[in-house]
Amino acid sequence: GAFSNIDYFGKWVHFDDSVAKSHRIAFFDPQTSGGLLISVQRERVHSLLRELHENSVECAGIIGEVVEKGSQGNVISVVKPGL
Repeated sequence: GAFSNIDYFGKWVHFDDSVAKSHRIAFFDPQTSGGLLISVQRERVHSLLRELHENSVECAGIIGEVVEKGSQGNVISVVKPGL
């Protein structure tokens, strides 16, 4: 399923060179669909992380942000976490 997802959706995703291949594949893995990413308003992110950690979600963290459409068009850019 992951490779079919890459074939179909890959044209809309740009990965920074620093993103490992194993992490790139995880973005397309059908087993993680729905639970991998959550998007919230910037002012709510820390309260959400605190609540997730208090409820035994160990691997929650900030991985990026939604920004205004850029010159690449409708593309998801995945960069190395560091926010």
